[in-house]
Amino acid sequence: MASFRPLGQFNQYFLNNGQVNNGGSITFYETDLTTLKNTYSDPSLTVLNANPVLLDAAGRLTTDVWGSGTYGAVLKDALGTTIQTRNNIQSGADPGFSIPALVTGDFLTNDGSNLLWQPIKQIPDPTGQAGKVVGTDGTVVFWQNATTPPPPANISVTMDKTLIADTTTPATSLMILQGAGSAPASGAHTTTGNVTFATAFSSPPRVYVSPTGNGITPNGFYGIPSVISISTTGFQVGFNVNEGGTASGTNITVTVNFQFLAIGTVATP
Repeated sequence: MASFRPLGQFNQYFLNNGQVNNGGSITFYETDLTTLKNTYSDPSLTVLNANPVLLDAAGRLTTDVWGSGTYGAVLKDALGTTIQTRNNIQSGADPGFSIPALVTGDFLTNDGSNLLWQPIKQIPDPTGQAGKVVGTDGTVVFWQNATTPPPPANISVTMDKTLIADTTTPATSLMILQGAGSAPASGAHTTTGNVTFATAFSSPPRVYVSPTGNGITPNGFYGIPSVISISTTGFQVGFNVNEGGTASGTNITVTVNFQFLAIGTVATP
């Protein structure tokens, strides 16, 4: 609770006849006017006053008087005769908030109800830390060496080829080839076609084939594709009408056109 001066600073006390209360006294009590209550000569309430507090020859307090809470007070003359009694003497100021004891390096904040001190989180002194970045372990903020990010991938795109070059490990660069091919009419239920890659892969890639156009038999059937073999330089694909019979209406009588997509690794050109 904040301290205050119960009697002010410049009061001069008199007797009932108007004479100065030379050598009189003021005794301080709890509000029951029986239990003595301490006053102090400093606002920190550390230097205890005598009780009662004596008045000087001019009828003024002989010491500064500070207290806290609520007081009763009795004014007497030099012979101990009571002149006046007052009760419920208290500060008229808003009590507000009491600032807690100072903490070195902390700043004053609050939790919505109380004032409190909290550590100041600051970036450490940057002197001598050229080229470093601020880091943290979750508790402490510090300077640390900057990590050099890897260079961005070099991407090259043409009509039929996409090359994503890994600048740190070129042997694992990714290449995507797209193109078209065909298998001849066979007059039977199956046919095959071959494709040679425009650029060789480092290892056999993944290949995806999709037929294009209309049916490939007189009856309008479509062939089912299957990649038969794959190498670093090309692949072979087969088509099967898959009817299980020999009727001429289900034989492959037209060229089978298809598109393909090959994805794999390649040494960076």
